[in-house]
Amino acid sequence: MAGQRAYRIDVHRHYFPSFLVGDAREGSAIDGLRVEGDVVMHRQGYNYPLDAEFHDIEAMVGSLDAGEVDHAVMSVAPTLYFYNAAPAEAVAFCRRTNDWIVKSGAELGGRVSGMANLPMQDPDAATVELRRCVEELGIRSAQIGTDIEGVPLDDPRYESFFAVADELGAVFLLHPYFVGPRPGFEDFYMTNLVGLPLSTTMAAARLFYSGFFARHGVRFVLVHGGGYMPYKIGRLDRGYDVRPESSSMSDRRPSGWLDHVYYDTLTHNAKALRFLIDLAGADHVLFGTDLPFDMTDPEQERVIDELPAEVGRKVWGENAMDLLGIAVPSAD
Repeated sequence: MAGQRAYRIDVHRHYFPSFLVGDAREGSAIDGLRVEGDVVMHRQGYNYPLDAEFHDIEAMVGSLDAGEVDHAVMSVAPTLYFYNAAPAEAVAFCRRTNDWIVKSGAELGGRVSGMANLPMQDPDAATVELRRCVEELGIRSAQIGTDIEGVPLDDPRYESFFAVADELGAVFLLHPYFVGPRPGFEDFYMTNLVGLPLSTTMAAARLFYSGFFARHGVRFVLVHGGGYMPYKIGRLDRGYDVRPESSSMSDRRPSGWLDHVYYDTLTHNAKALRFLIDLAGADHVLFGTDLPFDMTDPEQERVIDELPAEVGRKVWGENAMDLLGIAVPSAD
């Protein structure tokens, strides 16, 4: 475990609840999901390997140990949002999912905790489930999409949801998702490589320009190093300065709202990660791997270890402890 090194908390790690594996093999899963052999197959036509560490708790622990990770804050694979499903079906699935990760965390002796999965296509139901997760299950964070089936997070229909999130002190991990190839992105795996960071950038820009943060104190963690946003914040500010369309709803430039957003370390480039820490501040960057998916970054641990010790401790785990309320287990 930790020894003398910094305590390591992975805030961006995914799971696939074991009950869903059983449902999918039996043909009774939500949205027609199937598992054949070790492959997850969505009715929209895309699939991916079902690695054991997605759903088997012993394999989860083995993966944590192999990466010298002390604690993982687990969120569902974004393909399991099911925002397209009927609200009642989505509500039932989210409740089962959230109960499963809490139970699994208890069985793993505190090595794992969960982020809530919410039926965001129904804002009222999402509000009820968020409150249940915070007040009854002890889950203080949730993973949600960068949009909800094309509806942006700053849409008025989500105002009451985020008002309750303010009240509860909830933190949101914004993770893009897709349900098949996007037009113009079909080749070279660009739906993922280019499309997902672009979705995060779009979501962040809308939150900045819409005045969302003047209405809500909600804090967001942006995965994949914040998409392209950190590296184009100057362009976003310039638009605010010279374009009335960009400044009509917010009383601050986009860079004036950066204290509301956090980032994971998944930049896949040492210089980019160092730039991100310099831009955002060492208090706003958190270690994340995106495992078990193959778009993890196996080199980032070396980069974090090369940071000044005080900065490294913050990125490895102290920021996650502060933001998400994770306690380090007693040495006793």
